[in-house]
Amino acid sequence: MPRLLRLTFLAQAALVLLPAGSSSQLVDLKRTLPSAEASLCPAVPPVDVIPTAEDRAEADRLVARATQLAMVGDQETV
Repeated sequence: MPRLLRLTFLAQAALVLLPAGSSSQLVDLKRTLPSAEASLCPAVPPVDVIPTAEDRAEADRLVARATQLAMVGDQETV
């Protein structure tokens, strides 16, 4: 009998012969719905900083540079 076939047979036999709950995790089913007052994520407060034209230009330049470096595969510089 070839070695791979023998190992496959032994693995299947071990799965059949082992007890079903020997190492499995038991998880209780959730039978109730959460309350209507479930907590939600708090709203993000507005930011008081308004970006200037120079800030926007710098952000655009950085995005273009990062995109260019990613396209050529330079992961060191990014």
